[in-house]
Amino acid sequence: PAASPAAPPPVATAVTGSPITRTLQLDSHLMVERDVVVTARRDGFIEMIHVNRGDRVTENQKLATLEHRDLVLSERISLLELEKEQASFERARKLHEQAIMTKEEFEQARLRRDAAEETLERVRYELDKCEIKAPFDGIVTGRFVEKGQVIKEDDSRPLFQVTARGPLLARVYLPEWALFGIEEGQPVR
Repeated sequence: PAASPAAPPPVATAVTGSPITRTLQLDSHLMVERDVVVTARRDGFIEMIHVNRGDRVTENQKLATLEHRDLVLSERISLLELEKEQASFERARKLHEQAIMTKEEFEQARLRRDAAEETLERVRYELDKCEIKAPFDGIVTGRFVEKGQVIKEDDSRPLFQVTARGPLLARVYLPEWALFGIEEGQPVR
C-alpha cells in the first residue's frame, strides 16, 4: 500500500487566550553582519604592514601604509605657500582698509590665499589615502598583500578582509505548517 503523507501535528489553543509555547528545532548558519574586503584608495607600493591575519583591530586602525614621501614634501611646500599667501592677504587687507589698494587687487589676494588652502587640503587628503585603515572594529580574517607589493587603485585587488565580531545573524527557514499561530513581531528564542 502507498504511504499516506504525514499529517500535520494537531493544533492546540489555550483556553485562557494566552499563547502556547512551542518548541521547534531548526538548522541554521550563523553569519556576521559586517564582513568586508579592504582595497587601496590610491596607487603606490606597500611600505609597511601593521597587522596580520587573526589580529583584532579597531575602527580606523592602520592596516598598512603606502609609500608617501613625495606627498609629505608636497604638504610642506603647500604649507609654506599658504603661509606666504596668508601674509600677502593680511597686507592686502590692511591696504584695502586704508583705501590704498583697489577692491580687485584685494580680491585677487584673497583668491590666491583660498587656492593655497585648497591645495594644502588636497595634498592632505591624498596623504590620508596612503593609510589603509580598518572600516570598523573586528578581526583581520584575510591578508592578501606583502610589503613592497605595487598596488593599483583601479584594479580593486583585495588587500585585507575584516570581519566584525558581532552581531551574529541566523537565518531560519520555517516549514509552512509551523507558521500557524505565529504573529508578526512575536519574539522567538
